[in-house]
Amino acid sequence: MPTGSRSGVWEWPAAGSTPRPCPASAVPRNFRVNSGRSLAMRAWAGRFLDAIGESRVALVAGHSFGGGVSTAFVHDHPGRAGSLLLANAIGGPTWASSPDGIRTMTQRPAWDWGRYFGTDLFHSPHLMRVLPALLEDFIPNLMQNPLGMFRTGDFIRRADLLMEIRAIARRHTPVLVAWSDRDRLVPRSVFDEMRQAAGVDGVVVNGSHSWLIADPEAFGELAIHALVDSGALTVRPSLSVA
Repeated sequence: MPTGSRSGVWEWPAAGSTPRPCPASAVPRNFRVNSGRSLAMRAWAGRFLDAIGESRVALVAGHSFGGGVSTAFVHDHPGRAGSLLLANAIGGPTWASSPDGIRTMTQRPAWDWGRYFGTDLFHSPHLMRVLPALLEDFIPNLMQNPLGMFRTGDFIRRADLLMEIRAIARRHTPVLVAWSDRDRLVPRSVFDEMRQAAGVDGVVVNGSHSWLIADPEAFGELAIHALVDSGALTVRPSLSVA
């Protein structure tokens, strides 16, 4: 990173490792923790940047549900992000296509989500890296706020951010869309829709849905490429594509 630059990771109020209960002043109006109300989340992200004195960031990156929030934030805050990196992100409405027609994500049964969640976790060759993150964030949130987690899941099923991605691309904000070849939670159809909306080829890496936890170095390479595209960096590393 260039001298003087900094990076940051934020967590939504009362989610992840942030204090519980959190003060009411920390929670945006109409926001419920993990409710999936992306309007409030992306507004809170903007206020977060204001609070730390950052008018613009070189890169906004998001994985899975965070990719959907990142897309909404970049769309709603023109000029505040130099580039957008979406890794196995939600935002495409198509679950599967066949000669009989298109099946949408809203038609996907809950048991199918659960089946592939377990496959993604327990069949990962990097289970010991992925499991601590799951125990630290997902399980506590599920136990403390099951209704909020249900609402988040409902938002994920209904998310359609293709119009937002097209608008971001029309502003000439660089968008890098990545997906992993063994991901069954976010299907290939979603990746294809999102990369086509962004007007890019996209990048396919090796791994399951949680690949960036198992292989943070590979995610770092993607982030560097996105920073080069934004003009924040001038050196591009080699990038292996499956």
